[in-house]
Amino acid sequence: MSAAKLRDGLLRTYSGPRVADYKCSGIAAKRTTNEQHSTIVRSLMNTSIKAFLLGIAIYPMLCSAQTSGCDAKRSSIEREIAYAQAHGNAKRIDGLETALAQMNANCTDAVLRSDAQRKVTAAERKLSERQHDLQEAKANGKSAKKIAERQRKVDEAHAELERVLVEASQ
Repeated sequence: MSAAKLRDGLLRTYSGPRVADYKCSGIAAKRTTNEQHSTIVRSLMNTSIKAFLLGIAIYPMLCSAQTSGCDAKRSSIEREIAYAQAHGNAKRIDGLETALAQMNANCTDAVLRSDAQRKVTAAERKLSERQHDLQEAKANGKSAKKIAERQRKVDEAHAELERVLVEASQ
């Protein structure tokens, strides 16, 4: 049986739209497939956007639920003690228990805040010194290599200040 006769036989038994409607059947089929594809993509995009927005809404709540200050230090030391006990490290356990006792006796949120503020002040001072060195190098006409080196140091000091500020805010 030839392909034409087979096609004609199938088209006669088909009760859908006429053959004339499907002269460019490949295009019509692609159009339907593209419409289905775009619907699926649109649905996935909407779902992804909703999930992202939900994550943005929930993240601050999760962060606020985390412990901070002395409680965070205490839980960290206790977690390390449990790890050392699981691995039978007696010397580590003794050292951590001593650290925990000292932390319980001396740790207050005010002390942690003052330590954080001291670190911020030191980082600001270092950044100021680095910026002064850079300005001096530019004013004295130092080589481009020296100026680039001092600029790198300013950038490092600035990054350190940003890191300390983030730690202080937690």
